[in-house]
Amino acid sequence: MEVGPLEFSAISNTECLSSFKCGIDEMDGYIHQKLQDSINAKFCKAFSVRLEGTIAAFFALNFDSLELDYQEAFDVIHREKNPIDIKLEFEEAFKDKHSYPALEISFLAVCEKLHHNHIGARIVDEIIKVAQNQSIAGCQFITVMAYDPNPKDSAVGFYKKIGFSILKKGSKDTVRMYKPVFIYSDEF
Repeated sequence: MEVGPLEFSAISNTECLSSFKCGIDEMDGYIHQKLQDSINAKFCKAFSVRLEGTIAAFFALNFDSLELDYQEAFDVIHREKNPIDIKLEFEEAFKDKHSYPALEISFLAVCEKLHHNHIGARIVDEIIKVAQNQSIAGCQFITVMAYDPNPKDSAVGFYKKIGFSILKKGSKDTVRMYKPVFIYSDEF
């Protein structure tokens, strides 16, 4: 079922999320007990996502970098799903870098009652548009430490479905994933 338009707005105070529940106890606990501290410490910038005036989701972003060795960069360019179609003259320069600018989705949660309505995918699409159009710094990738404590609560499948690839296991409960912001064939 497709839901109506989503309204995005930055939040500096998490009081608006006091009744928000995504349905995963550990994530809900973080939202209600620790998110405000992360915002205050400038670890992330948080945004609410409203649907018909009610908070349907929220997400938080921070700057990141994607560290790749030469072979990993080659694999990113030539990956099977969503390869980066970079022009040949730029391929070596791309592969020779060690660190690629990225924007990290540090948190993304959809209201439990609205799961399976494609809201998360729409939010990621908007984040990518912002990354493509921002003018303050370069940005080549969107990254995420996908929550993966158990098969029931794992976000890895969601991110794979919308074009992210696994880079490596993060902590015991996360998997580091990435998605290119640009496909280069018409960009240069």
